[in-house]
Amino acid sequence: MRVGRMQWIAYAGMVGILGIGAGKMLRAQDVAPMSNREACQTMKRLFSIVAGDGVDTPYYGGYLTQTGFFMIENKKSGKGTAFNFKDFQSVKVNFNGDDNIHDFILVSSTGETRGIDFSTQDKQAKSDFVQAVNHLVLFAKKHHPFDCTAPPPEYKAELDAFTAQTSAWRALATKPAPSDELTKKRLLAEDAVDQKDLDGAADYYNAGLVIDPTWASGWFNLALLYAEQRDYGQASFSMKHYLILLPNAPDAAAAKDKMLLWEAKAEEAAGK
Repeated sequence: MRVGRMQWIAYAGMVGILGIGAGKMLRAQDVAPMSNREACQTMKRLFSIVAGDGVDTPYYGGYLTQTGFFMIENKKSGKGTAFNFKDFQSVKVNFNGDDNIHDFILVSSTGETRGIDFSTQDKQAKSDFVQAVNHLVLFAKKHHPFDCTAPPPEYKAELDAFTAQTSAWRALATKPAPSDELTKKRLLAEDAVDQKDLDGAADYYNAGLVIDPTWASGWFNLALLYAEQRDYGQASFSMKHYLILLPNAPDAAAAKDKMLLWEAKAEEAAGK
């Protein structure tokens, strides 16, 4: 049995580039406002505007950690408070100039709050910082905390292992039909796209790829999803899997061009 027709999903900006079939078009307002990497870069850029917390302890800037961020309370010792994205449920914002209410408040899943103020009246800077925090908090709640300290991943070792693990599949003259469980994940992913739930769609594609790592169209569509969310490092990484599985696909050259573009954008976002 030959491989069936790939069920590509056409995303905004991609139709006509990779020659994929017609599908649901996403509008600009449906796309996530920033990627994980962009959220990390925003926080790094604006840490200097953070001023104090709820007990009048001044903060002297901070830095990103593998699971959140750290605010420095003592310049000399470097001691301070660690904030883990997964520990917080939401971010509440106050930009009305009320001195009795903090600029933004992190609310934990148990109802505990931590207030932080800014040393600037620049509303755009405040808004950008809070948006970045909220993005990373929500991502951590749905997945696992994004490591903002890591450089754009090269993934060489993982890709080498994937190439070796899938060599037998690539050598098959006829490929196995997808299992019912994999088909369910595909259908759920496509339904999530219809509902404009890009995070949910990515979750279902990832779940399907756990069931069957040789699911080439899953890697392809996951790459498009990450690119729509401007998470270019993950988009490039996913498309590399597709090209490993189907190096001679009709759209392989166009897919490689997109993969290289996303890789370049990821490097730019990291300041390389």
